[in-house]
Amino acid sequence: NYYDNTLIHRNIRGFLVQMGDPQGTGKGGTSIWGRKFSDEPHPALKHDRRGTVSMAGAGADSNGSQFFITYACQPSLDGTYGVFGRVIDGEETLAAMERVEVGKKYRPVEEIRLKSVTIHANPLADPSCIHSSQPADSHAEKDAAKRDDDEVLHRDPSYFQYYSQLQHQNMLQDHVRTSAYHSAITFNGPSLFRDRLVMDVGAGSGILSFFAAQAGAKHIYAVEASGMARKMQLMLDSAKPGAGSRVRNAYLADRITIVSAKIEEPSLLSQVPQVDAIISEPIGVLLVHERMLESFVYARDKFLRPGGAMLPSSGTIHLAPLSDAALWNETITKARFWQQEAFYGVDINPYFAPSLDEYFSSPVVGCFSPTTLMSDSAVHPVDFHTVTMSELKEFVVRIEWHVGYTGVMHGVAGWFDLAFVPPV
Repeated sequence: NYYDNTLIHRNIRGFLVQMGDPQGTGKGGTSIWGRKFSDEPHPALKHDRRGTVSMAGAGADSNGSQFFITYACQPSLDGTYGVFGRVIDGEETLAAMERVEVGKKYRPVEEIRLKSVTIHANPLADPSCIHSSQPADSHAEKDAAKRDDDEVLHRDPSYFQYYSQLQHQNMLQDHVRTSAYHSAITFNGPSLFRDRLVMDVGAGSGILSFFAAQAGAKHIYAVEASGMARKMQLMLDSAKPGAGSRVRNAYLADRITIVSAKIEEPSLLSQVPQVDAIISEPIGVLLVHERMLESFVYARDKFLRPGGAMLPSSGTIHLAPLSDAALWNETITKARFWQQEAFYGVDINPYFAPSLDEYFSSPVVGCFSPTTLMSDSAVHPVDFHTVTMSELKEFVVRIEWHVGYTGVMHGVAGWFDLAFVPPV
């Protein structure tokens, strides 16, 4: 409880927010060892994104308990400050803190307190972050090129740690998305699910498996690699009569088998039969982010019977020119921090040019008004029944826009659609 209710004492818009001093002055705090400890920068761990968490010190080897969270990519901090985490949830909170006005020494005018600290996952437990001084030989390069399946199999462990928690099962709170899946599965129940074998890839909370049971599936294989598999078992246990406990969702009893593994696990080929339909919620930002689509396609290639159904059946990426002066102003304001010529007596203006490149080359994930679009979108359809792994990893979106009015194009807006179409 060391950090509970401590003041955030430094807040620099577009740069970082600093905290971790129980005294709230920015001069206190000690480590768990009761002394200062050495800097621990690592060449593979960089301040390469918003939400990077690093130790803060008053000079070389002066780390105590203070730390900071970046508001943007900050390569100038690499090699000096030790990165030890990433913010994986709560972007809206980070954005709210960044908007708070500050006074002298960038101290927030409005008091901000750190209520508590919860570590949800280890976002740095990524094989790509393990530094090796040994050069890759030609044999290793050839082997790597052949292991598409293996690449997905050994995906970042933090990905699965993150989704092992109910608070990150966001789909259930998304009414539009959940109702679309429910309608697609239950409306197609008579033709695609009734008395059929079904696989749910990346089952998470199991909600799609439960919908498939409602649609009359004979049996569902719910494949889930995270700790959510154990929590899903609680739902299935409650569907059977127990020691005086209330039976819940009796229609699930003996209808679902939880497969606690990644779909790419070779042993599953002998443990899970061919199925008539595969369901999944495999999409990320701009359709392909998080790379779950690769697992969806792998399941299709290994487990789907000829003529079987995939829901969703396809997706379409849309790109259109965007005119959004407010967003542009917000971004340039962050970059202009680096135009200061008297920052604690230092002229940091030389950083302004590279900061422009960083801020304006980083994607902004969020909602935008359709009124900011300057033309119809260019589209890139992806048929989940036929797309290959290589086509998912590298593709070209051909663009032809017909802009109907004169205006400033500030960027490219991207979004996607999903289709739930039964096989012909």
